[in-house]
Amino acid sequence: MPSNTDQHDGTAPPIAVSADEASRALIPYLLSEEEADGLPSSTNDVSRKGDQDNLINSVADPICLPSGSITYDLYRWHRSNTGLSDGHSRPASIAECSTNLLEPRWELSQSHAQLNMPGGFRRHYLHQRAANEGRATSVLTASFVDFLALFGHFAGGDFPSDEDDNDDDDDDDDEYNGWSTYGSTESGVRRRLTAGPASDQPENLHAATSAGFAREAQPLPNTRRRGDVQTAPTDAMMASSAGRGASVKKTFFLLAKSFISSGVLFLPRAFYNGGLLFSSVLMVIVAVASLYTMLLLVKCYERVHCGYGEMGRRLFGKWMERVVLGSILVSQIGFSCAGAIFVATNVRDLFNAATGCRYRLGLGFWVVAQAAVLLPLCLVRHIKGFSAIAILADVFIVIGLVYVWGVDISMLSRLGTGYVRNFNPENYSLFLGTAAYTFEGYALILPIVDTMSQPAKFPAVLSLVMAVCAAIAVSIGALSYAAFGEETEAIVFLNMPSKTTATLTVQLLYSSAILFTVPLMMFPVIRILEQALFPRRSGKLNASVKLQKNFFRALLVVGVLGISVAGVERVDKLVAVIGGFACVPISFIYPPLFHLKAVAESRWERGRDAVLAGLGAVICIYVTFGAVSRWGVAEPPYDFCDE
Repeated sequence: MPSNTDQHDGTAPPIAVSADEASRALIPYLLSEEEADGLPSSTNDVSRKGDQDNLINSVADPICLPSGSITYDLYRWHRSNTGLSDGHSRPASIAECSTNLLEPRWELSQSHAQLNMPGGFRRHYLHQRAANEGRATSVLTASFVDFLALFGHFAGGDFPSDEDDNDDDDDDDDEYNGWSTYGSTESGVRRRLTAGPASDQPENLHAATSAGFAREAQPLPNTRRRGDVQTAPTDAMMASSAGRGASVKKTFFLLAKSFISSGVLFLPRAFYNGGLLFSSVLMVIVAVASLYTMLLLVKCYERVHCGYGEMGRRLFGKWMERVVLGSILVSQIGFSCAGAIFVATNVRDLFNAATGCRYRLGLGFWVVAQAAVLLPLCLVRHIKGFSAIAILADVFIVIGLVYVWGVDISMLSRLGTGYVRNFNPENYSLFLGTAAYTFEGYALILPIVDTMSQPAKFPAVLSLVMAVCAAIAVSIGALSYAAFGEETEAIVFLNMPSKTTATLTVQLLYSSAILFTVPLMMFPVIRILEQALFPRRSGKLNASVKLQKNFFRALLVVGVLGISVAGVERVDKLVAVIGGFACVPISFIYPPLFHLKAVAESRWERGRDAVLAGLGAVICIYVTFGAVSRWGVAEPPYDFCDE
């Protein structure tokens, strides 16, 4: 008579079978030697079920399977219960498997160093999924924001958010379940065969899973099913995504997008502060020095595979990580403030042109008004939410630069050069900070190195990018300063023909792009500070924690806008302070210090690194002090309503 438990559960008691019967029932779910070698099985499903005596000796050795240690106990239990010997010498087993494991289909799409980076397993999964579906994988993404979302949020660092493990990941997991990365399903078989508390050990497998074997009419497939079609990864598919990386062309354009931003439009005023000849020469020198220190950082990364801040911690200790992250925080907050001032200045002109100067609202008002847009956007948890905005910003930046070039050339051809000086002894230190601000693209250097199909060409690609960026910077700065002379404004758009449709259109497009990318500039700040202020506290399932984090983000936006109000009439000095205090250390102090600690071996290398770091420290102090000492000299931006 069935027990109360059986009646309550509504299930039949397990059928006791012998170990030999359970072992034979397991055979259809194990890989044969031919299948492990990548060849089509010479026995069909019927023969695997009906003529199992001939298949016992054809079961593959799990040692020769990738990740075979996961299912080793299962295979060993099968061999021990079918009378097969499990003994083989270690040298022999390694020799037998070495050829199979070197086949292209067993290659990983990511190296061990790449898998160890933040987001490495996610990237490997995306590569493998593309290979399984028979399509190529694009390593470099369509936009700068998508790249950050996939390869780490900033400077190779990983600063998780509440929503990182969102519902979208569940869809990926469902799509991935039951499919082994290498086309085998033995791990999935083991999970299904050992389900339940009585089946935790292989020795109890035959008693606990006999009912399961009775219900399993078909063997588990060793290919991934999509709809009604089964697709298995071929060598060609694996080759499309395994270790091929990004092309030189893609790497070039992504690097260029990371270096060319709104900072270029502050350069005409910087050339005014430094002088035409002095600024042109020094801009090239800063570009060459930045290139050199970036390559030093890449060499450090080859020795210490980690993000920028983590690199400092490993080489010098926790204090250096805090210093590096502090510089990143200051630089990003500074970029956000400069962007807010840029938007406020241009929106004021647009408003005055639309209203005919009937309502004179100050720049401070237009800075604060941006809170209506920035507060909601800064509550976004996923950086990919800014992807479309980033693409538009790239387009608008190009349009703005082309327009500035056109106006400069037109002015020079019609009116000639304005009054210019080759060297400005009063304000030249301000130029140094702005130059460092311009070439701040270190955030993407480390992850891009990992994605190149030909990493040996990275120095050449980076050199070409820096040459192009230096040419753009010098041309914008020199042409605009030569065209407008002493009247050059801190934001060059204010020198463009006022009230014209072309100028107002460019101002609208450019200001919109910067306004919607200020949250992107603040994103690393939010992530780093939240990780420090709310350690191991997620707001995804805790409304109180999420409310606290939202309040913190709102305070951060208010703080950024407050700093912007204070510097709205001193934007050239604000940019110089950001460049001197934050960008110079990131560019010229930390890379040589890291290289000195991790890579330098000869006396020449150590001396060179020490000199570079010391020179960077001197420039940092001198530029910051010079900009702060001139802070009290305010120059209100040009307002055409004053005419």
